[in-house]
Amino acid sequence: MIYTAIFGDKDKERKDIHQFKEQLMSSPRMAAKIYKVLPHLFMDEEWSVWIDGNIKLNVTEEKLISMVKPYDIGVFIHPERDCIYEEGIFCAKVGKDKIENIQPQLDYYKSKGHPSHGGLGACFIIVRRHTPDINRLNEMWWAHICRFSIRDQLSFPFIYKNVVKYLPKVNMRKNEYFERFKHAK
Repeated sequence: MIYTAIFGDKDKERKDIHQFKEQLMSSPRMAAKIYKVLPHLFMDEEWSVWIDGNIKLNVTEEKLISMVKPYDIGVFIHPERDCIYEEGIFCAKVGKDKIENIQPQLDYYKSKGHPSHGGLGACFIIVRRHTPDINRLNEMWWAHICRFSIRDQLSFPFIYKNVVKYLPKVNMRKNEYFERFKHAK
């Protein structure tokens, strides 16, 4: 299943894919993120493909799944950075989250031995098989998002470090796999 969740006025409603519409949390960002991070709680599918509301796929779900196999989760490589520490500083600098949320997270990951330049995914497309192990990691990911920064790209490499398949580095706006548009607002 290809799916998204859109709340608030950041993106337009989607009719071409499954869009979750029940807002389970008061914050529109967190309401969408719960579906993004914990899909196994909301669907009974072997595989799912999350896409942000401003993404249009140019390939089939089956094509993306075949690119991820034999892994159970995959994301495209971030085109600009390969380091959660650099990403955290960037997110704070451009106002995507407060440094008070980000810095304790980065300090925690460093204390646990997460390396600099250890890889960074672009989490606007997530291809995953709903296995018990992946579901458990999804729940750990959600816990980190709730505890630290809402920026899921910061916690993703730490949580899925040994199981993720990084898909090719591509132009983020248009490539053979997807098109990414500016948000409606």
